[in-house]
Amino acid sequence: MSLTEGKYEDRSLSNKRRRGTVDFEYLAAHGETAFLMYIKGEKVKGYDPAPSGMFAFTNNGEKTFFSGSVGYSTRFPSQYELDLVPAAGGLVVDFGEDYLESGNPDLEPEKQLIGNLTFALGRTGRDLRLSVTGGRIRDGIDWKKFDNPLYTQGEYRPVNRDIDFVTGTVQKKLTLGSLIYWSGGASYHYLKIDGDNDPPYSPDYQAFSSLELYYHIKKFDVHLYAYGEAVYNDIYSGYNGQEYGRDMILNIKFTFRIKKFRFYYISQNVPGTDYYSREDYLYVDRFNYYGVTWEFWD
Repeated sequence: MSLTEGKYEDRSLSNKRRRGTVDFEYLAAHGETAFLMYIKGEKVKGYDPAPSGMFAFTNNGEKTFFSGSVGYSTRFPSQYELDLVPAAGGLVVDFGEDYLESGNPDLEPEKQLIGNLTFALGRTGRDLRLSVTGGRIRDGIDWKKFDNPLYTQGEYRPVNRDIDFVTGTVQKKLTLGSLIYWSGGASYHYLKIDGDNDPPYSPDYQAFSSLELYYHIKKFDVHLYAYGEAVYNDIYSGYNGQEYGRDMILNIKFTFRIKKFRFYYISQNVPGTDYYSREDYLYVDRFNYYGVTWEFWD
């Protein structure tokens, strides 16, 4: 059981909101089998009490794996989504204030019912895996674009939407010693938002593959990594109707680690020179990153 209070401040606005939760968890395991049950009740100021719960079952054998789960959850709107004071900003570089965003005090809580089934055949690292996930989100909270003659990029505010979805994925993994790790597969997606079964940025099919190489130079305690991934998306459209997809995106990453220091270089969209981060904004280049991380806190 917990009782908390949140405070949201936005310029002259200052709102406090109390939240209370009570939950129960039960876990049972025997050999290769485990069962989990979780139940929660929650009350947020301004809304009726709402339940959440989840049931999960797994069986993890030497050469087979099976899991099933179903869950129902309630997500209350955040104070930011409810109370954001209208604010203008710049979405596209050098265009000044071209969009407006604001909260929506009439938002309803989001209710999710989601289930998953996963089956894998083969030893860990070399298994063939099939996974299906689907569900319905009622009153899903999503930011929506509205036309506004004062702003070229429109106005954005959160709304409630009903969402139905199903995703099926098949994936194969291969591990060769401790040096080479490969995986590849394909996915099918079904998505319907408020009756629209072809919403923007929702390709029906995707194919993907990744390869990771690792080598340890023990004499100098240097760890070398190389990682590459390729993703192919079926055709899909953006919010403005422009078509995307039916091309291959290739990303690579090289790193090496010496004690607590790790140096890296990342390049995205290696084969092409056009990389879209969002509509109406085109980077005529690749995305390249490099840097170093220091793990000083042990």
